[in-house]
Formats: sequence, structure tokens, C-alpha cells
Amino acid sequence: MANLEQNDVGGVRVLTLKGSLGQTEVADVRKPFYDATAEEGAAVVLDLSNVDFLSTPAIAMFLDAAKTLKGTGGRIVATGPQPRVEEVLKRLRLDELLPVMGSIDEGMERVRT
Repeated sequence: MANLEQNDVGGVRVLTLKGSLGQTEVADVRKPFYDATAEEGAAVVLDLSNVDFLSTPAIAMFLDAAKTLKGTGGRIVATGPQPRVEEVLKRLRLDELLPVMGSIDEGMERVRT
């Protein structure tokens, strides 16, 4: 099972995902994830430090959010992915739409500028 925690910190929405994001587990977080990233012009930091697996539906969910936010003047970055997850993001060149930062603080600075 995966879960999603949301915190708003100084105008930045920090979404912390936990668990494996396999096809079945993505269903557990899809609705709250889309609700949290649907606000026009939102600044979103996606904390992936506790995610150990990404499925195609999870990647599609991230890309949809990145494209939606880009279209409304918002920003989203991923932070702290485990090596295996970061490798997937970089191999698929997803880091071009979803920049990967080392820490939440770095991600917050990036989405604010």
C-alpha cells in the first residue's frame, strides 16, 4: 500500500509519497495526488525519499501533473529519490519535465524561483 501526505510550507505544497508505486498502489494515491496538483499556478515539491518502486501508471501520474502545472504557470520538482527510482527518472529523461533535486529545501527553493 502507498500513501500520500500533504503539507503546505510557506506557499509550497510538499507531497510526501511512501511505499511502492506499483499499478495497484497508484490507485491508493491517484485522487489525492491529482487534487493536490490541480491548483492553478501551484508550487509543488514531490518527496520521493520513501518510494522504492515506480510503475508506468505512477510515471504517467507525475508527467500529467508536470504538464498541467506547466500550463498554468505552476512548478513541480521531485526530491530525494532512492537511487533505483532516480535512475528510472533519468533513464526515461523524465527529469526534463520533473527536475530532480537532492532535498526538500532545494526543491522548495527551485519552485519558488
